[in-house]
Amino acid sequence: MHSQYHRPNKGHLPIRHFITIIILLLLLGFVAKTADISKSSTSPSHTDEARWWKGNIHTHTLWSDGNHYPENIVDHYKSSGYHFLALSDHNILSISNNKWIDVKRSSGGMEAYEKYVNRFGSAWIDQLIKDDVLYVRLKTLEEIRGLFEEPEKFLLIQAEEISKQYIRSEQVGTALIQTAQTSAEHSHHEHSHHEHHSGGAAVPLHIVAINTISQVSVQAGKNVMEVLQNSIDAVAMHSQQSNQPMLSVIAHPNFQDAINAKDIVDIEEAKFFEVYNGHIYSNNAGNNMRPGTEGMWDTVLTERFKRGGKLIYGVAVDDTHTYHETDSNCCNAKRGWVVVRAQKLTADTITLAMDSGDFYSSTGVELKDIQHDNSQTKIAIKAEEGVSYSTQFIGTRIGSNKSGVILATEAGTEVSYRFACNEMYVRAKVTSSKRHADPSQLGEMEVAWTQPIQIENCIPNIYLPLISKNQKSKSANVFTTRPKSY
Repeated sequence: MHSQYHRPNKGHLPIRHFITIIILLLLLGFVAKTADISKSSTSPSHTDEARWWKGNIHTHTLWSDGNHYPENIVDHYKSSGYHFLALSDHNILSISNNKWIDVKRSSGGMEAYEKYVNRFGSAWIDQLIKDDVLYVRLKTLEEIRGLFEEPEKFLLIQAEEISKQYIRSEQVGTALIQTAQTSAEHSHHEHSHHEHHSGGAAVPLHIVAINTISQVSVQAGKNVMEVLQNSIDAVAMHSQQSNQPMLSVIAHPNFQDAINAKDIVDIEEAKFFEVYNGHIYSNNAGNNMRPGTEGMWDTVLTERFKRGGKLIYGVAVDDTHTYHETDSNCCNAKRGWVVVRAQKLTADTITLAMDSGDFYSSTGVELKDIQHDNSQTKIAIKAEEGVSYSTQFIGTRIGSNKSGVILATEAGTEVSYRFACNEMYVRAKVTSSKRHADPSQLGEMEVAWTQPIQIENCIPNIYLPLISKNQKSKSANVFTTRPKSY
């Protein structure tokens, strides 16, 4: 019996067979790529042994304008589940063993002193009375380490907030700049941020230097960008000379409208800035006259990519100064933090992991995992009972004049976004339905931010449907129709 099908001539296959083979190859490649993503990571530092470490990298004590003793502050963070803490006082390191304060006249007063004695005992405290005045010696970082540090459990990192009160020449006559500058520097040294937040032409240009060895001096400059650049360069020089990794973080850019996106774009070495700062005057959300820090982030990323520049990472911090209040006054602890993925809990491994972008920032949302390769990014969120989560994938498309648009939105605790390969970068913002317990600004929800991914050697999203002419105006919605790949 003859077959009802005709055997094709040798060496010739029907075109439908070629199409089938091509589709199979594409699917096999996709499956292999999806399987491989579990082995990829947000940076080379991630391995099977790596884990997440939670910490705050912007903290003030009685060494400058915080209102509590460093031991009480460290104890508070450690007992709250933090793995590391950077003490970053203004223009000083806690290395001198001869720093004495007048207890009653200090910003913490007798309330802080009584808590200090009750927690650590008189035997630990160095104190004396001279001319009927009670003085206490502030302990150095090295002295405090012995009380709290534990291998792979808790770490203290030395840091400094290099603080410059810059006088805008366009707002002050040139003949008065020197006088105003001297007055501003004295005011900043004597008082905390919130006591002079409306300080006219003087604006705070601060860089938080992480994992330092010695103090980095305050840097001058002819304009905002130059002051920031010189401070970052000074930290880089310190790092090079000491052969130790260090980070420079641009602090609270919207504080007193001090820093604009254009000030940051051209500073190639500016790799970190505070997308969230817990100080009540940090104006993270912006206002009618000024974009928020997230908008600033996207503007900087977009302009840098247009010029072939580098990524900039966003950190969340407390900028803690006050430790005795129970309401949302000033700048309390546990408002914002970073969670770093590293193999070990050491100052160098934490610093290097952050330098490679292997961390996320949070005000309450906890992530279990972040993975990406050149085809997609995936996020696993640690669920809290009774709480829902919405994740926005944000980026700028090549050739677009709009920066930081929402590329897709997904609900749930396991979400993903497959690249269309026309994005300059992609980052994610996970928003919880839970309100922040102690926000810097009223109405804040708990949030987590992942770091931006530069899209390179991209494998396009083969699930994107073709867009007809009458659908082009709705193309932004196409990304929500793809199948789940988690």
